Amino acid sequence: MIKRQKSRKDRDSIESLLEELKKITHQLESNEVSIDESIGLCEAGNDLLKKSKDKLSQIQLKIRDFDGAKIEDGEKN
Repeated sequence: MIKRQKSRKDRDSIESLLEELKKITHQLESNEVSIDESIGLCEAGNDLLKKSKDKLSQIQLKIRDFDGAKIEDGEKN
């Protein structure tokens, strides 16, 4: 079976980012990594956290834009 390579969009989905953060958390909690590895995992986790926050901000803007368009079209809650 041929594995499909994940596109950048797939890799950067909120779900994928959170899954990677979970993996890092489990590795850190296992106490089976060296201090150097822990530092690297923390740095990677911080990068993923920033990407997640940026992605959520983008999603919030899209929702606001969508809600604004609905109100302009006369569709109010």
